[in-house]
Amino acid sequence: MTPFFIIGNPRSGTTLLRLMLASHPDLLVTPECGFALWLAEEFEGKDPTLKAVRVEYAKKVYTSKKFDTWGITYEVLKSHLINSRPRTYGELVAEVYYCYGQCILNKKFVRWGDKNNFYINYINTIREIYPQAQFIHIIRDGRDIACSYQELNLRNLKSRFAPQLPQDVAKIALEWGKNVSLVRSCLDPLDSITKLEISFHDLIMSPTIKLKEICRFLGVGYDSRMLEYHELNGKNNLEPEQLMEWKEKTRFPPQQDRIGRYKKDLKPLDIKIFEQIAGDTLKHYGFPLSEDNH
Repeated sequence: MTPFFIIGNPRSGTTLLRLMLASHPDLLVTPECGFALWLAEEFEGKDPTLKAVRVEYAKKVYTSKKFDTWGITYEVLKSHLINSRPRTYGELVAEVYYCYGQCILNKKFVRWGDKNNFYINYINTIREIYPQAQFIHIIRDGRDIACSYQELNLRNLKSRFAPQLPQDVAKIALEWGKNVSLVRSCLDPLDSITKLEISFHDLIMSPTIKLKEICRFLGVGYDSRMLEYHELNGKNNLEPEQLMEWKEKTRFPPQQDRIGRYKKDLKPLDIKIFEQIAGDTLKHYGFPLSEDNH
């Protein structure tokens, strides 16, 4: 199977999109864990046809950060990898995803995908592992992201996986502009079969239209169950409970009041600072600047 990867700046709606696609009966999109990249250098030169290599890989994957949120026991993972027949590192990685889909979800799927903001910096590395991989880049107005960062920083998050995000608007603007520009530079040379850019605004305001576009891109039929992601997440814990402290909105339908929230939640001076730093990137993606910064 050809994998696909959901990428975007933190707080851009990547988890929302993951849950929508994970609710499609033909798609598998796992919780996040970066083992595919973390272990690449160590295992790409090893022969995955050897049982000992697959067992060693199972051990390393099992102890990777956040993998415990997948709910797979070591014995189940080891057994699955022992019984698999990968010929390349990419196929070895894929077997971990298959294990989650088959052993945890008992799901029959035709495509598998992954979502991780960490992948922003490793698009070219992913393409080395999976030359045919597809990428879905979701883009959200950076000023709304600044509101989200600041909101999270006001909470006393208890989870050991809690995100570490800047609070200062100038730093947020620099980070957002850098991340979005980096993704664009990596994806620009690719054709329309390989990449798809979507707006968080469009996904929230017109979810059916955007999900149909994404399904066409992935080569699967549209399924309305994707719009029920919030019910399925609440019922089946599609997003690990350990991460729900800051992802609780995924248990609700799309909230249109989150679009353009910066207009009421950011101070005018902070809006001006953000636009002075990242105005060109905002304009590139069609996000209008305030009158003072035209």
